[in-house]
Amino acid sequence: MGPYSHIVIANELIPFIKPENEDDYYWGAVAPDVRYLVQNMPRKHTHFSAEKILNLMIKYPEQKDFLQGYLVHCVTDKIEIRRILQKRFPFSLLKKRITKNNSSLILEFFNVEILKPVRKIIMGKSNPILTEIGIGNKEILKFSQEIDNYIKTLSSKSSFLLYQNLGFAQDRKLEKYKKLQNKWQESWFKNNFKLLGPLIRRVNREIASLVELQLS
Repeated sequence: MGPYSHIVIANELIPFIKPENEDDYYWGAVAPDVRYLVQNMPRKHTHFSAEKILNLMIKYPEQKDFLQGYLVHCVTDKIEIRRILQKRFPFSLLKKRITKNNSSLILEFFNVEILKPVRKIIMGKSNPILTEIGIGNKEILKFSQEIDNYIKTLSSKSSFLLYQNLGFAQDRKLEKYKKLQNKWQESWFKNNFKLLGPLIRRVNREIASLVELQLS
């Protein structure tokens, strides 16, 4: 899932999570993806199981808000977004274009274009959890600045700029998504724009509800 979508879902869950420090919570909600700035760091190195994160809360109680956001991120990434998008969007042509590989990018595209009011400041900072997994201050500073700038200047253009700055410039999946996005903007997206607001909000609420259920 894209960074803005993670912020949107974390925002939906604020009434349930009730973090004391929202800055730490939202930082945790995007922090697992800092791995992109560390060469050859596998996904499993930063995307923990819920059990491991709960154990870290016991070990580092002062990092509870950060770890709550981190937990929301990791649980959200396990949700089958493609199924939810295909169920919510009753357009056969669109359904055919939603694959397992591009569903997260598609959700990010819709959230960026439609839900721009969700603005949060990302204040990335080091902590014992990130230190343990080998994430240094240099990566933390760059990643949090890139995400913060992205959220402040949300657009399709800034999405690609973010991905390029994180090292995805040659990603074939991203290139295919860009072509698909251009097709939507030329025809389907413009013609159905008014329908998308309620639909994408239902998608986000369903994802948040599934995450909440797993955290209960």
